[in-house]
Amino acid sequence: SNSKLGYKTEIWTKLRIPSIVSLSTSLGQRSVVKIKSRKGLRYNLFGQFITYIFNLLSLLILARLLNPEIFGLLAIAAVYTSFLTFISDLGLSTAVIQGKKVTQAQLSTIFFINTTIGLFLFLLSLLIVNFPALLYDNDDLVTIIPFMGSIFLFNSIKLLHHAL
Repeated sequence: SNSKLGYKTEIWTKLRIPSIVSLSTSLGQRSVVKIKSRKGLRYNLFGQFITYIFNLLSLLILARLLNPEIFGLLAIAAVYTSFLTFISDLGLSTAVIQGKKVTQAQLSTIFFINTTIGLFLFLLSLLIVNFPALLYDNDDLVTIIPFMGSIFLFNSIKLLHHAL
């Protein structure tokens, strides 16, 4: 009888089918993970909502304070800089957050990489500045886009500190 039970248990472990004990334990852990996930999702959604409201309010204030021509130029410049924003982080700050043990050398390397990417994006914004200026026949974009592109440099410096 014991040999049959041992044989059946061996088959279950070879097939990687969980036993009743491990299944109940994992279900308990799943409910904890589920609760934590929902809580994190609520905080994240709330943070995204607050960010959206502040962005909307700032746009409304800028639209009221600036004349339509200048507001339009800022909107055009924002479109070009938003394309560069997609590649600004590359997921390095997420890797720092998820890493269990991150050494000082790794942090220094990530800081250097982020700063280099920010400098590259700033220089790229300087290179593309003539394209929208020619496209929209407005020389004011030549000064607006590099100014908005300098944000990449400052954001790249703060990314690692924000992740920690």
